[in-house]
Amino acid sequence: MAKHSAKKKTKVISIANSKGGSGKSTTASMLSIALGQLGYKVLAIDCDSQMDLTNTMGFTVDETLTEFGLQLIDFNKTIYQAMKNKDDLSNYITPTRYDNVDIVSGDDYISKIEYDLHHEFQREFLLKKISTDLIAKNEYDFIIFDTSTYLGDLSANILNACDYVIIPVPMAMFGIRGIRTFLDFFNQFSVMNEKLEVLGILTTLYKPSNKIMNTRGQSLIENVFGKDMLFRTKINLDTSVEKAQWNSIAVLEFSPKSKAAMQYMDFAKEVVKRVNQKH
Repeated sequence: MAKHSAKKKTKVISIANSKGGSGKSTTASMLSIALGQLGYKVLAIDCDSQMDLTNTMGFTVDETLTEFGLQLIDFNKTIYQAMKNKDDLSNYITPTRYDNVDIVSGDDYISKIEYDLHHEFQREFLLKKISTDLIAKNEYDFIIFDTSTYLGDLSANILNACDYVIIPVPMAMFGIRGIRTFLDFFNQFSVMNEKLEVLGILTTLYKPSNKIMNTRGQSLIENVFGKDMLFRTKINLDTSVEKAQWNSIAVLEFSPKSKAAMQYMDFAKEVVKRVNQKH
């Protein structure tokens, strides 16, 4: 695949939602891999203690999972260690099995970073400080953060380091309501980070047969947030994704012709288009 450039400057995007079960980590993983397949250089950063992004990229903290083809992470090269050490993020990058995609792995300890930082002055800007040099090098077209559902200091750090946020939302009543909770939190930090904006809302776990719910849900999102906020691409609920996970590989490589794989690729193209339209 030919190399591309996302308008020269590294674009930093977080995939965020305060409600679990939204497809957040899967979206972060698939977007990173799809962008890599399109020829963009991508750094994925796992800030979720569930570590689904890390697992999808081929790494684990659990020795028993090495039987499924995953590699043990280097515990000295995780996002927790980078933040704890207040060290340049460039020193914590590991190549992945996927073309053009590197990772800063997550681990179990990232959930305690809030305790470690609670006495720090301007602790909500630490991640921005340790990523400044990396971003300035423009070695990556995109940096993609997977976030925690907990809206605390770690989420604040991520928002202060980002250009854009993508909100994955399952087409269900409680999932749609969850957008408001996250956006209330988001609005606090859009004041401190003036460049921060929502790039769009991605419909996930979509069931085409559920026509009444889909129509009502889409109408609700459009009425509250505007029609242009929704990505045109919708990600279907597809068993190929789960089958790929059991085989320790992304659906984009496990079943590239599956509905979900093609939709994630379309979504990545849509992200590139939206980002380029902003500049």
